[in-house]
Parts: sequence; structure tokens; C-alpha cells
Amino acid sequence: MTNPCQSLRATAAGVLAGIALWAGLSVAPAPVRANDSIIEQQTGGLDVEDLDDTDLGFRNGSLIVAPIPFSNPMIGSGLILGAGYLFQFDPQSDPSVIGLGGLRSDNGSQAVAAAVSLNFNSNRWKMSLGGGTADVKYDL
Repeated sequence: MTNPCQSLRATAAGVLAGIALWAGLSVAPAPVRANDSIIEQQTGGLDVEDLDDTDLGFRNGSLIVAPIPFSNPMIGSGLILGAGYLFQFDPQSDPSVIGLGGLRSDNGSQAVAAAVSLNFNSNRWKMSLGGGTADVKYDL
């Protein structure tokens, strides 16, 4: 008999690892030029004055989808699928994201998660919400 707490912890760790991998895959480094400062190299030289209002808002975001296959002796082989929608409300706010993730393995284990992080009014207002559920089947 499996302990529900252990299965929930194992699933949460797997889902979080998948989301972390998805987040790592969604960030592309900016090209480096010899005369750029360290900050310009890391931010890609983004200048908020270059953005106009047509580049902002929910309708002008980017969709990112990342399928991640896995093979684990405890829960078998399967697929983690992560999807996120990134957008920016105004030039001074951090990007906002709406994300979904799911996991399914060949032994019947499955998990789903969703998260929302909204930043607006020049980062004066920030809201984050997340949740998920999992059913992991494994033998110790």
C-alpha cells in the first residue's frame, strides 16, 4: 500500500521539475556584442522607450509549449507537457504568465497543474496563484 503523502511529494517534485525545465527552455540568451556592458548583455539591451502600445497587452503575448519525455524507474516512462502564455501589461511591469502543465506515465500516474502570475501598474500590483493535483502510482 502506498502512502498518499509520499506519492503527493513525488508528484509535486516531478511537476515542479518539469515546470522548472519548461521555464529554463523558454529563456533564450541574447546575442553578446563586445562593447556592451554586463547589464546590456544580460537584458539584451532592451529599452522600454522602444516599446509602443501595440507591443503590450494580453493579445500581443507569446505562446510557449514544451513537451518533455521522461523515463523513471519509480513511475515508468511518460511525458510532461508544459504550456505558457507570456505577455506584458505596460512597459514598466515585469512580464505576466499563465501556465498549464501535465504529466502522464505508462503505469497510470498522472498530474495536472496551473499557475497565473500577473504584474501591472508599473509592478505596483502583483498577483500569483497556482494549484495542481496528482495521482502517482509506484512501489517502494
